[in-house]
Amino acid sequence: MKPHRRLAIVILAAGLLACLASPAVWYAMQRLREIFSPGLDHALRYPFYRVMNRVVLVSAILLLYLNRRGLNLVSLAAMGLRRPPGRASLLWRGWLLGALSLALMVLVMVPFGARIVDIGFAGARGLAGGLATALVSGLAVGVIEELFFRGFILQALLGGLRRAPAVIVTSLFFAVVHFFKANAMPRPAAFDPTAGFRALAYYLQPLLTPAAVIPGFVGLFLVGVVLAVAVLRTGSLHLAIGLHAGWVFGIKAEGLFLDRVDAVVPWFFGDGYVVTGVFGWLMLLLMLPVVLHVAASLPGPATPPPPPRPAED
Repeated sequence: MKPHRRLAIVILAAGLLACLASPAVWYAMQRLREIFSPGLDHALRYPFYRVMNRVVLVSAILLLYLNRRGLNLVSLAAMGLRRPPGRASLLWRGWLLGALSLALMVLVMVPFGARIVDIGFAGARGLAGGLATALVSGLAVGVIEELFFRGFILQALLGGLRRAPAVIVTSLFFAVVHFFKANAMPRPAAFDPTAGFRALAYYLQPLLTPAAVIPGFVGLFLVGVVLAVAVLRTGSLHLAIGLHAGWVFGIKAEGLFLDRVDAVVPWFFGDGYVVTGVFGWLMLLLMLPVVLHVAASLPGPATPPPPPRPAED
């Protein structure tokens, strides 16, 4: 079986596993909140759909790892995890690039009223805690999501597709997973083994309003393209992890100082999120030559040879 076909089966299996496991995970988190309140109350205060998102991701990574030989992912190098010579600083260079680019976007929005000052912390301790949380969250999201999307998904697709289609499919999948949310789903009152399957209906609700879906979908697709190009041109996940972590850090750190306004030229600045308007799309397109420049400045070959294509089972 070709890797991209096996990949589709693995992803479907991960979704089924997440539907079955998410109710138990969510219920366990609620019990821990009750037992260790107030210490863990805030840390574990997540709606069901966010818990399910994480369970889907963990399930997919686990199943992808178990099927790594069939997907032609038999080494750290094949997943972009081995640090190539001369690329030790890629992660932190990517982090600075991501954080600074997000800061630049936000600073442009302030004079136009798309962002307003709203201090969301109390004192130096509150600021330090907020920034530390943003840093840890950014690194965790960057590592986990890049390992999944560009380490497993992209590399598996490269075993059966050319680079351009593999990047497009990976970026489309990245956008779909991030955009569809079940935030309208009511909070389960108790343990409900069917909650995962019921959440699927809420995930599909955005399809009923395509005009509202397209702007965010385009932005997230471009994010995926930039990150995929970073991986392909450096032969490593490190730059993509850094970029992703820097963007997440910037988004969370922004909330400590500013508040979003979604009614100021929404077609240009978006609906309050940085990737849902033309401005965000343009900034992402401008990131491509910057990523290419970073890759070109590295010593040695920047792009690894494509993985060998295994014979069909």
